[in-house]
Amino acid sequence: MPPEAPSAATIYQTFCTNSPWLCQRPEAAVAASNLSSEGICHLIVSQSANPVTRLYGIHDMRSAPNGNMSLDFQELFYEWKATFAVDRSTPQFTVKINHLTKDDVLSVEPPVGKLSAPLPEWFSGFPENARTKPDYYSRTITFTNLVKGDKPTISMRRALDSPEVSPVNIVRVEDARTPECSAVLSKLDDVKVAKETTAQLTALASFPYGQADGSSKPLPLRRDPGDVRENEIEATVEARCQNPTCTKAIMGHLEVHMGKPLNQYFKRN
Repeated sequence: MPPEAPSAATIYQTFCTNSPWLCQRPEAAVAASNLSSEGICHLIVSQSANPVTRLYGIHDMRSAPNGNMSLDFQELFYEWKATFAVDRSTPQFTVKINHLTKDDVLSVEPPVGKLSAPLPEWFSGFPENARTKPDYYSRTITFTNLVKGDKPTISMRRALDSPEVSPVNIVRVEDARTPECSAVLSKLDDVKVAKETTAQLTALASFPYGQADGSSKPLPLRRDPGDVRENEIEATVEARCQNPTCTKAIMGHLEVHMGKPLNQYFKRN
């Protein structure tokens, strides 16, 4: 006689013995999940691009005694910021960012963060020794002794010669991890970010901020001229987009630098 087919109860019991997680009641599975999550850490990552233009007014102090100054030119910047949130104390938190240029300026908060030197990278993923210039650079930032609730931040500023930002130059977080876990990073739509950033920079550069001749033409683009020369006064103010379409700009971060005459630098005999 053929062997008797196992009953449904026997099959159920076999599965439950070998794979008990299959037979848990829904409420039991939820409880078990909650218990196991106590050993999991969570890293929350927030990234943003922030176009900026710095407006310059430079005048000879001897020819502007009444203090009235106009704007002469502007300098564009691509700013990027990443903020992280940790849900528990950790002795070390490491972040790698890429698609940097060698001249990008970075800052970290809190100041316990340490920056590595720029590391040359190639799109192929391999060193290309025949080429003298890499495709981009990456840097690793290490934070130590963070406590629950800390929000370490990495900021980058890049001076631009034009409003156009290429998708391959959009900065992004490549990796973020603690000794216990790594962050799950969402895919960055670099084409979309580049398009939005370029549109905002173009709008900022096109605003009629006012020039010495009273015209409403956009200010010319120039890089920072460096130190203020003798008997000159330099005033700068930054403008940022007030809304996503950048139909309005908000001004802030006013600075004034004065160049001293030579007799204020050196003591005369």
